[in-house]
Amino acid sequence: MLEEDLEVAIKVVVVGNGAVGKSSMIQRYCKGIFTKDYKKTIGVDFLEREMQVNDEDVRLMLWDTAGQEEFDAITKAYYRGKEKNPVNIKTLVCGKFKF
Repeated sequence: MLEEDLEVAIKVVVVGNGAVGKSSMIQRYCKGIFTKDYKKTIGVDFLEREMQVNDEDVRLMLWDTAGQEEFDAITKAYYRGKEKNPVNIKTLVCGKFKF
């Protein structure tokens, strides 16, 4: 896919408690890597993946938010006023998903 071919961009803000695997899940999905080492997200991190949905090129932008309470004010700024369609994923069953 060429950069100029992408017409649809979808922003997904991933939220949840600290140390539950948000960053690991996003890195696995976007980069195909998984690390067991814990590294706290400071504020917000960002990864993207280009894909096709119904023969249309789409850019999926995944915003990885910090789960610790001390970063609440920062992370809430990234999803304030946005359309919210929550998806709950139980981390104990993530091994069943194919990325």
